[in-house]
Amino acid sequence: MKKLLMILLLLPILSFSNWLDNIKNYVYEDSQYINMVNNYNLSKENYFLKETFLPSIMISNGRYNYSDESSSLNIPLRVNAKIFDFDFSLNSNFSKVDDWRDTYSLTISKDIFSETDEELINAKINLLKSQWNLLNTKNQLFINYLNNGFNNYYYNQLYNIQKQLFEYQKNDYENNKIKYEKGLISNIEYLNSKKLYLNSQISLLNAKKNYEKYAKYNIDFNILELTIPSSENIYNRPDIIAEQLNVDLKKMENNRSYRLYLPDITTGITFDYNYQLNEKKLTTSLFLNFNYNLYDKGYREFQISQVQNNYLLTKKEYDEKINDLFEQYENLLNSLESLELSLQTKTLDLEIKELNYNVYNEKYQKNIISEKELEEKYLEYKQSKLELEKSKFDIFIQKLNIYSFLGYDLIGLFEEEFK
Repeated sequence: MKKLLMILLLLPILSFSNWLDNIKNYVYEDSQYINMVNNYNLSKENYFLKETFLPSIMISNGRYNYSDESSSLNIPLRVNAKIFDFDFSLNSNFSKVDDWRDTYSLTISKDIFSETDEELINAKINLLKSQWNLLNTKNQLFINYLNNGFNNYYYNQLYNIQKQLFEYQKNDYENNKIKYEKGLISNIEYLNSKKLYLNSQISLLNAKKNYEKYAKYNIDFNILELTIPSSENIYNRPDIIAEQLNVDLKKMENNRSYRLYLPDITTGITFDYNYQLNEKKLTTSLFLNFNYNLYDKGYREFQISQVQNNYLLTKKEYDEKINDLFEQYENLLNSLESLELSLQTKTLDLEIKELNYNVYNEKYQKNIISEKELEEKYLEYKQSKLELEKSKFDIFIQKLNIYSFLGYDLIGLFEEEFK
């Protein structure tokens, strides 16, 4: 089902698809992302090898000898496979001196107390953890790109405002300097004018520095609404699924701790098909191998207590992590609430600045104030409007952080919404 999720529609100058491609290039070419992809692929391959029947085939010590009198060829071939927890080993040898001779040995064996299922769970745990690391890195790079894009817009607007304010402060300072030298104003008035001029210069330099820093990110913004997902989505995070599997694994190991009192037993059957006196003969043999340490100085009991402790500790760590994540979720909501309250104050500030500008505009129409004084009020209004846009964007980014925290693929959500 299509997720109704789009909160921020970022439309570039050309098209949305181009904008999304730019984001993908930014994310997918980042070294952090590439490193996480490599780790994920490694875990995925390891899980595939554990889960899938995949035989290994090898030739060892194959050789060919040639002399004036004779020649010989020897090709040993081995095939190993694991199917349904049974180990299959086929050893064969193909040799030729005067004629071809071939021998075969097939062994089917099984460890009575094997831990193949535990190995598979471990591989899946590693896969889920690497999946979470990859997703988290991908989302953070995506959010970083959005921040950079908005900062381009924000500091560009702020730089233009500060540049105009600086010119006004510069003119005031130069005029007041002349007045001071003529004795028309006091030293305090002159120094305050100089202070405002210097502060304006600092603000301009800072705005210019930030504008140049984000100049390469050119995106137009239109902020829409976004609903907050339920905290229950925490349980769907890959890393949390991995932690739950780890608890199940430790529980399984604890329930199987009796195996430490039992010998290691391997049983199986071997079929040999060989040349014997110019004829081939098939022989069959059964085997049972076992290994048991009769006296281990109490190490077995120590292992059992460790298995029990590991299960209890893992379960406790899982419960603590879940509680901690729910607490983090609440903190994210509290931060969002603070941002929304800040938005209300920015909205009120804009209304006040707009009212002030209208008052000054009426005074200007009556020739009570100068055009410069009116323009200064307009720049205050314009900057207040810019701060309101930033407040809205900060709320959007906080909502995206919540989505990322709950394990959503942000790029995937954009692709799904606009496909």
